[in-house]
Amino acid sequence: MIAQSHAIARFAGNRAGLYPKDDFEAALVDEVIEAMEHFVNLVLPSAISEKGAGKRYRVVHDFVNHTGKVHLNRLAKRISSIQREGPFLLGRRLTVADLWVASLGRFLTSGYVSGVPKDLYEPYPVLSRLMKAVFDHPSVKAYYASI
Repeated sequence: MIAQSHAIARFAGNRAGLYPKDDFEAALVDEVIEAMEHFVNLVLPSAISEKGAGKRYRVVHDFVNHTGKVHLNRLAKRISSIQREGPFLLGRRLTVADLWVASLGRFLTSGYVSGVPKDLYEPYPVLSRLMKAVFDHPSVKAYYASI
């Protein structure tokens, strides 16, 4: 049994060809996953632990509009500095990191976490394009059509 999300992602990514064989590229993929997890871990514990819907909403809203902007801006700049020709982190090849950024973006903007705007990625074109490219990928489309 594998119990940690990053370990599961690496294992499944390797099996599915979504995790780079090149050590440096693999480290870049891990870096983006960790940066996205850091962002989520800064907001979700507060959103869950605060008592009262109004207070939870304010905590998340304040985070998204202040600290969260700083983190997403850094993430967008870092992805831009890594990105090669093509819509995904490593160019034309979909990776686990692309799925991570897109799926967490979709989750956060789904309305499940009150206070996160639906257009969270809009100020960050690289994140918006990456998310769109992931959900337009034929394999991802096929997966969502099957569930």
